[in-house]
Order: sequence, then C-alpha cells, then structure tokens
Amino acid sequence: MADYKSYPLALLDNLNSIKEFFTSNKIKDYKIHKPSDNGILEVYHNHRLFYFLISNFEIKENILVFIVNIYPLSETSVEKVETRIASGQLIQYLKIWWSLVTRYSNYENLFDNPIEIKYTRNTNDFSIGKLPVCLKQIQVKNYNAIKATEIIDIPEDSLWVFLIGENGFGKTLILQSIFIGLFGTRDNNTILVKQDDFKVLVEFNDGEKKALIKTNYESDITLEYSSKINNIVAIGASRLNLTSISAKEEETRSSPSYSLFNTDGLLLNIDSELYKLSIKKEKKKFDAFKKGLIDLLAPYLSDIKYNEELDKILYYEKDNNNEDYIPSRYDDLASGFKSIIGIAGDIIIRLSKNQDVKNIKDLEGIVLIDEFDLHWHPKLQINVPMAFSKVFPKIQFIVSTHSPIPLLGAPLSSKVYKVNRSKEDGVTVEEVELNLKQLTPNLILTSPIFDMDSITNINTENLDEIKLEDSFNEIETNENIKSILSDIKNTDKKYPDSIFK
Repeated sequence: MADYKSYPLALLDNLNSIKEFFTSNKIKDYKIHKPSDNGILEVYHNHRLFYFLISNFEIKENILVFIVNIYPLSETSVEKVETRIASGQLIQYLKIWWSLVTRYSNYENLFDNPIEIKYTRNTNDFSIGKLPVCLKQIQVKNYNAIKATEIIDIPEDSLWVFLIGENGFGKTLILQSIFIGLFGTRDNNTILVKQDDFKVLVEFNDGEKKALIKTNYESDITLEYSSKINNIVAIGASRLNLTSISAKEEETRSSPSYSLFNTDGLLLNIDSELYKLSIKKEKKKFDAFKKGLIDLLAPYLSDIKYNEELDKILYYEKDNNNEDYIPSRYDDLASGFKSIIGIAGDIIIRLSKNQDVKNIKDLEGIVLIDEFDLHWHPKLQINVPMAFSKVFPKIQFIVSTHSPIPLLGAPLSSKVYKVNRSKEDGVTVEEVELNLKQLTPNLILTSPIFDMDSITNINTENLDEIKLEDSFNEIETNENIKSILSDIKNTDKKYPDSIFK
C-alpha cells in the first residue's frame, strides 16, 4: 500500500479523480506508488505493463507542477514523453495516455502472434534504437545533373530523412541515386543508368544479414551485386493509380524502380488485396491491414468493410462532428486519402513478399517517396510522419518535400538535407542542422532549409499592418482587447494613461 501521507496535498486531491477514471474504464490492475518510487501509476493491461510516472514535484505560485513520463508513446512505439504540467491537467493527460495504451495493447496482428511491447521495469531508458535496415551514407558521381555529391553519417535511428530543395534542383535524382546504390543498376531488363562514368557508393544496415554492407556500383558492372537490398520501396510523384491493367503491363509498371523513374508508375493494389482477403475469409490478415490504414487516417477514416451486395470494399469516412459519411469506394475517396492508403498498401504488400513477419510493425526496410506532401492538406502533412512511424516503426523513410509542415510533425531523430544546384557544381546536398522542435512554419521557411527572404504578402505596403500573432485566434482576441481599450479611452471616466500605452 502506498503511504498517502507522503504525497503533496495538491496531488492527493487528484487521486480520487484518478480512481474514478480507472473505475469508469474498468481498469483493475494498477498500483499507486510513493513519490520516492519516482512516480504514482503502474497499470497492467492485456498482460502488458504501462507506466504513467510523475516526478519532480514543485510548487509554483501555489500550483503543484510536476514532470509526467508516459509509456508507451511517442515518436515510434515506446519512447517516453516528458511533459511539465500543472496538477489540474492530470486527468486530461491520463485520458490521452490511456487511449494510447489501449491502441498498443489491442493492435490486431498481421498473422498470429501478439505485438510485443518492450519495457524495462528498472530503467527510464525507452529511447529509439538503431533501425535494422537503414541508409548510413551515399556518394554519387556523374548521374545526370549530379557531378559529385554525398550524404554522410546518417544516424542509425533516423526514422525520417527529408530532402528539400527548389524545383529542378535534383531531389528526384538524389532519390534515384539512393535506389540504384541500394538495389542495383538494373531492374529486371531495365537499365537504370546510362552514363559511362557513373559511380555510386552506399553504406547501409541490412536487416537480413544483420551487418553493415558497403556496395560500389559502376556503370560498366553488369553482374548483379550479391548484397543488394530487397527490402526497399520506391514511390514516385504519380501515385493515385493502383494496379488494374493487363498482367504484362502491370508487371512492368509496378516493378520496384518504375514509379520513381517514370511518371506513370502504379502502386500495388491494396484495395484488391483487401477484396481477396475478404473473399478468402482471411479475417486476421484483413483486420490487420484495416487497422494499419485506419491508424494512418484517424480520425478521418473509421472503418473498412467488404460489402457483399456491391461486391466491393467500402471505406467509411467521418466528418468533423465524428459522423459517418456515406461509405465510398477507393476510387471515390479524396486524393489525399487515396495517396495515404495507396502508399501504405504498397509498402505492406511489397515488404511482406520478402519478409516472414508476424505483424505489420515488424516490417523492415527503406521507403523512398518523391514529393511526399503531394495531395495533402496541412492537417494531414503534420500528422503523417508520426502516424507512418507508429504503424511502421522499423522502416526508414527518405522523402523529398516542398512543405515545412511535415517537419513540424516529424520524429525528433529526423535529419534534414538541402539540395542545391549550380552550373559549376551541379546537384549537391548539404545537411541543415536546426532544432525543429523550437521552430514555427514561418521560421522554417526563412531558415537555411528554404531560404525565403520574406514571407509577407506581396501586396503589403505598410509593415506595421502585418499581424505578428502566433495563431489566428490570437488576432481576434487582440482585436477585442483593442476595442475594449478604445471604448474605455473614449468614456468620460478617468483612467491612468499608462493602460493605453
């Protein structure tokens, strides 16, 4: 039993609310520890252990403030989130935490085994580990507009690698070079390199061989390199079409390299795959695919079902009031939703072919995506990186983008590289080291990442008219305050002049 006398009085006031929350959610297996144990809550759910640890109690202006460490959660699966909150916000954070606990512990497996939630009872170290498959560095010479460039020392925990540069600067060429370095100069009968003096050197972790691999491709090498990576997915900017053509054309246009090197590539058909699973009554696998797609599009997508009458897979979307729209076929979905479903489906189908895994979260590999933010509203752009990393925590994403918004939602381990181009040097890449956690879109746009000199409206003539608030709601609040102060100033009552300064 916990010695409640040792708690701060303000914290004791929260315990009854916590117990009521646990009772209403039918949570029975939990312990409340002493502050000396560095926390108060330890919950067992579906035979797994989760923490909601509270520490560093401090009284500030008569309000109890403390640090909350939440497990599981955040950039991928079980890394802690540390937040300083006031005691009055405890239940709000508890609700958010519990929704994550239930999501992790109830996740449907791809096949048979349950998801393994890894934890250590005697340590607070829940940091992201090394990715089993990841790019470490690449050097490229003489590939189209690339004369010579390199990306070196990519940390092995970099879940996301962003390539940012102006149109025509060579972001796609860098992605193609990475693909060639990892996969090879040939894709079946297709030769991917035409330059005689082309050369690429890559260093990467290979999950299958559990070793660091170095490979060197030159244009005159015709033999396939024995250590090429199979766990790679390359997705070009044209990605709204799923395979639904002749078998021969489908084989060509859905090959590993085709989408990234051509403008009419096709994604492997997840809609068709869901249909086949429904007909074959492979419920576990269908539910696992469905769960992954819904997690990626929550709260916009609530369900995916097979409709026997229509003999179609239907997608159930929600509006802002959490009400279901009329179910839609894949072809009738919005472009942004089709893009996310198509990308995720292509990843699942391609990587599952080469990997004997027990659930979607165990899929390993490197995914290259050109123009990552294409078709997505800013609300999707900011959520997609973290959502993809939660559904695919063992995959490294290397993407090009023109938007600062995905950087706001990217895991802290992400790396950002700027792609430049000049007549003298050709296409080059440089790392940009910025603490994205501290920046807003305005600051990112004017940073060395995007190099915009100004983000003011081109029609603005008087700089004093520019709104400098952090959000649109703040503008309305400030305008109301100005109006109130103006009314006060214009009354007959006397007020100190200082309040109008």
